[in-house]
Amino acid sequence: MHVIVPVKSFARAKSRLAPILDNAQRAALAYALARDVLAELARVRGLKRVVVASSEPEVEELVRRHGYELLPDVPGASLNEVLTRALARMTRSVGEAVAVVCADLPLFNAEEFERMSAMHAAAQVPALTIAPDHLGQGTNVRISPTSEILPCLYGPGSAVAHMRAAAARGLAVQVFNSRSFGLDIDRPESLLAIARAVPEGLELDSSAALLASWAGALGGESYTCLTQ
Repeated sequence: MHVIVPVKSFARAKSRLAPILDNAQRAALAYALARDVLAELARVRGLKRVVVASSEPEVEELVRRHGYELLPDVPGASLNEVLTRALARMTRSVGEAVAVVCADLPLFNAEEFERMSAMHAAAQVPALTIAPDHLGQGTNVRISPTSEILPCLYGPGSAVAHMRAAAARGLAVQVFNSRSFGLDIDRPESLLAIARAVPEGLELDSSAALLASWAGALGGESYTCLTQ
């Protein structure tokens, strides 16, 4: 299994959270999310290669820490262009799979990813295995064969777009429904969903615990910036 993780510049990340988090908080959140996802991938058994597609300077230390590969972004490239370039670097071979994991999943964990990988490996035919967001619209994790490079169609409605693209190429489609993988941080109300989902005993410096503390400060009543 090969894995690609795209990481956006922390200074530009999570702009849709601007109503409730200031620039410094959004950058800190983006760093914590990426750090946690990359750390969890290091716990996954059987990974052959992890490529982090990013030009964020702070990501370099995380990549070195885990022995991953860094693929710098092309300036001005879109997410789909970045991922297409990363996928093109993967060796195409029968039986190999490549996963694209978004870096903003606060409840991402190695055990759940191994279950998703096992589901993909158990398919009797070449397949796309996809974990959509909790609304069933976005694509938070996807696994596909390296022998059939599936186009990157991230953006509104990407889950359906990816499934249609897979079917058009003769791939079977498997949906991995996961509460952990379904929760991403794209909008203010996501903070409250995370607060309800965070398990007890979570490390205090984890991104999920950080989000839960912020959601507690909001109290679920308004979206006033926490620094005000």
